Amino acid sequence: MKCIWHWKWIVDPFEKNSEYNKVDAKFQKALKEHPEDFPKLSVGMHTGRGVGFRLVDGTEEQLANLVAIWAPVEDWRLEVYFEANEKSPFGKAWQKWGAT
Repeated sequence: MKCIWHWKWIVDPFEKNSEYNKVDAKFQKALKEHPEDFPKLSVGMHTGRGVGFRLVDGTEEQLANLVAIWAPVEDWRLEVYFEANEKSPFGKAWQKWGAT
């Protein structure tokens, strides 16, 4: 499932011994040791201080793992998106059901 993962920090990562930095270290370790437990991640894009998004692609369980590990320090939301080319599942569905 492809999603846009939007986040907003609820703690300041720039504070000394920030909870954010602890969660980030935990995430980096988990991602290195268990990459199969997390979705594929694009580069993060920041749209403001502590606000941003990235594209993620994974199973429901992988997405749940991603947001669960960050939940203590971020507000988040996932938006499903579809690629709309002729060979994509959405493109095929559009040709079958949406085109007039």
